[in-house]
Amino acid sequence: MAGLSGKISKFLASPQGRRITGQAVRKAQQLASDPKTRAQMQRVVSRFGQQRPR
Repeated sequence: MAGLSGKISKFLASPQGRRITGQAVRKAQQLASDPKTRAQMQRVVSRFGQQRPR
C-alpha cells in the first residue's frame, strides 16, 4: 500500500495533478457558495448528525 500512496503523492505533485486538484477546489468552492447546494448539504448533515451511535 505504501507504493500506491507514494504514486498518488507523486501524481499530485506533478503539473497535471496540481491542475486537477485546482479544478476540484474551484468546483467545491463554487458548489459551497451556491445557496441551493448549501441548503442540501445542511439537510444531509442535520439528518446524519441526529443519529445515535449503536
